[in-house]
Amino acid sequence: LAAFLDQLERSRIQHAFESHTEDIHHTLIDRLDSYVRTLDGAAALFAASSLVTAQEWEIYVNTLDIEARLPEILGVGYIALVDERAGYDPLERTLENGLVIPPIHPVTGQDERYVVQFIEPLDANGAALGLDISFDEARRVAAERARESNTVQLTPLIELVQDGSSAGGYLLLRPLYAFQPDALMQEPPNSDFLGWIYMPFIGDTLFSSLTKQQGRVAYLSVYDGVGPLGELIPSYSTPHDARFDPQFEVTSRIAVFGREWTLMWKSTPDFEKANPAFLKWIVLSSGIIVALLLTFIMQIISEREARIEINVARKTSLLRAKSEEAQSVIDNAVISIFVLDSNDRIISANDAAKNLFGVENVSIGDLIGNIITFQ
Repeated sequence: LAAFLDQLERSRIQHAFESHTEDIHHTLIDRLDSYVRTLDGAAALFAASSLVTAQEWEIYVNTLDIEARLPEILGVGYIALVDERAGYDPLERTLENGLVIPPIHPVTGQDERYVVQFIEPLDANGAALGLDISFDEARRVAAERARESNTVQLTPLIELVQDGSSAGGYLLLRPLYAFQPDALMQEPPNSDFLGWIYMPFIGDTLFSSLTKQQGRVAYLSVYDGVGPLGELIPSYSTPHDARFDPQFEVTSRIAVFGREWTLMWKSTPDFEKANPAFLKWIVLSSGIIVALLLTFIMQIISEREARIEINVARKTSLLRAKSEEAQSVIDNAVISIFVLDSNDRIISANDAAKNLFGVENVSIGDLIGNIITFQ
């Protein structure tokens, strides 16, 4: 019974834990959707203007107030497709846009360059300006996948170089066309392709700031894809005491802009303290109390029976002693004494009676009237 009740209790706590993790899960999805809406808004700025200047881009990004609303986002930028075979001069184009960028770097030897032309806030993202993101395979593959599929795509976990420091994060890339093709078009016209609206963000900041319950209720670990040996590739894990053994766990997988994230939640000590599986202990305690009570009752009964037996033995001994004493008086009396039953039959007779009436005439069970005649 205790095992069955324990299973029911653990099932109830597991459902409660899953409810908390679902809230965090939905918050993560909503947060990622807000990123896409931000990129769509930036793409609309290009669609509404034949020429977007650096000042217009700065004003637009400032209105987003990303530092307060989305602190995990480092900035919002525009990556231009530069085809050096067509004689594209990025310096001339950026001057027209009111911006001077450093030389395109690093050197990749490719004809097509994917160059960061705008990025705001500039103070924190100046190191990215003029960067050719095609130097890195992970960035290049995600950008080409977005361009070919006309969908928002996400890089795997990469090193972001922002403001002179390195941080692990992601790039979210939205393709931008001069003529926006239908999302259902299998092959968007490459001749109208301009580049990508993109956003770098820090994974640790995103995953650690989803809800207030996170860290108090659940530890979150995020795995980004699968390695060559089938192992999950770790991307983020809530700091916690490795000596603690969580009792509850939930795992889910979500498709995230061309990638698959595995999310694993494990219960925290605070959650387990707030949701103790105490029902089995109540049953066990009740069973122990009942067993002790029965033992106590049986002990009382046993002691009472022992006392009764002692009293019976003592009284029996007293009766035997009195009987022996009475029999001794009868046997040693100088007068004849007969002991009769209710039918006047002889039960016993002393020696004086046997000597007086003759031993042969005194028989146990005979009527006394056969020996003595009563007038």
